[in-house]
Amino acid sequence: MAAELPGSRVFADGTPATGPDFEFDRIDARHWRQLLESKPQRRKLHHNPSAASVHSREAGRPWRRAGDAEIAAANEAAKPEMFRKRLRGWAVQTSKGLKTSFGVDVDASSIQSKLADAWRIRERLAAAEGTARAAADEAGARRDAIADDAADVLSAAEAANAALEAAREALGALRARRAAAEAEAAAGSSGKGGKAAKGGKGGKAAAEAEAAAAAEEEAAVGAVEAAEAAAAAAEAAAAPRRQELEAAEAAARRASEAADGVADGELRPGEGELLALLDAARGFRMAAALRALGLSDPREHDTRLV
Repeated sequence: MAAELPGSRVFADGTPATGPDFEFDRIDARHWRQLLESKPQRRKLHHNPSAASVHSREAGRPWRRAGDAEIAAANEAAKPEMFRKRLRGWAVQTSKGLKTSFGVDVDASSIQSKLADAWRIRERLAAAEGTARAAADEAGARRDAIADDAADVLSAAEAANAALEAAREALGALRARRAAAEAEAAAGSSGKGGKAAKGGKGGKAAAEAEAAAAAEEEAAVGAVEAAEAAAAAAEAAAAPRRQELEAAEAAARRASEAADGVADGELRPGEGELLALLDAARGFRMAAALRALGLSDPREHDTRLV
């Protein structure tokens, strides 16, 4: 048999066992899976096939189906334990290198080199994220300082607006009471003896009440006007501080969003795969590690580690 070349496998005639000249590499993965999953036939053969009747063949089919079902159930029950054994074997072989049933060898130095590159990428991303987080924290501190400085002015504006609303509500209530009193007085004067009441003491009392209500309404109107002036002055003083605070909040929000997306922006082509390999190696997830290394997924193609 021909000698094996370093890093490759050859047949007796010198044909390489891996690579573009290897015919099996062009076989679809489904055929590999069917081949690997195929079971030896376990059927009860007649001692004299030529003498077997149709009745005997039909009688043997239920037995064959029952046997296949038992075999399938046993294989299904053994899958978790087999996967655990395969996972433990992968964990041990990672330090020595990987070899699959397709003849693909992955040496330990290549794995360690990829993991070292992944660690350097992770450190660079962590440094970039730390810088972005520091900028976001600084923007947040600036926003908090502006908010504390403008709190008195903004609270004064809010208090002035609240006083204006209260004055307007008081004026509205006063006008409603005055309208109700005028309606009641009009209803009373239209009844019997209303004209006599106008010229007597009742008419004088009504006039005094009307004058008092008018004076009260005028005072309420003056209070509303004063509250409006105070609210306008407070709003004029608070408007620049509010704009400054809104600008600081927007800057802090942008800095926080930039810090959240710094990892995606800093990744270069191919670095995401190395980070996936690092995560897979840290978690001993065999399927993810094999995909990151460019190998087949054992759950899809039944790649076996030997």
